[in-house]
Amino acid sequence: MEEEEMEVPEMEEVEMEEPGMEEPGMEEADMEVPGTSGTQDAPTRPVPVDASTAVKRLQKELTDITKDPPPMCSAGPVGNDIFTWRGIIMGPSNSPYEGGIFSLNRYFSHDYPFYPPWIYFTTWIYHPNIDRRGHFHIDILKSQWSPVLTISKVLLSISSMLCHPNLDNILVPSIARMYLRNREKYNTLAQAWTRKYAM
Repeated sequence: MEEEEMEVPEMEEVEMEEPGMEEPGMEEADMEVPGTSGTQDAPTRPVPVDASTAVKRLQKELTDITKDPPPMCSAGPVGNDIFTWRGIIMGPSNSPYEGGIFSLNRYFSHDYPFYPPWIYFTTWIYHPNIDRRGHFHIDILKSQWSPVLTISKVLLSISSMLCHPNLDNILVPSIARMYLRNREKYNTLAQAWTRKYAM
């Protein structure tokens, strides 16, 4: 099926989508660039007097991820800012995201690793757990966070979420319904978005 023939289903919540699309149910006024505005912006906490623990931990993780990166993932600081990272996740094989390159931004607080990083996608992606701003929910970044978790483990969990949506933490109900009721169409739409936005 040609990509221009795809129809994005009507959304109860506006999906991530690029301004100017001509698909039904999408109004330009509702569109947002991933990671911008909204109520889920990066949490702010007072900066401790001493952030040396966070700096040392992040430097160690940078060394580890450079020497032994997780499969199909990479990450590193933006310039000289050890608290701001960018990374990518390659679309997992045998999934509708295969061949895609999905970018993420990560922000670490000065009390990392005692608080989890704030992470969001900057690449448009068709998925029930990822909203129009690129926000998503996985337990290890919320209630299940532990200081022993590393950036590599978090990246692997996010990659796993692409293939195995968590239907207990749906952010886009209409995509979740498509996933449950018509998996073939879900895969077709996810592949179309991957080709258009992640390749």
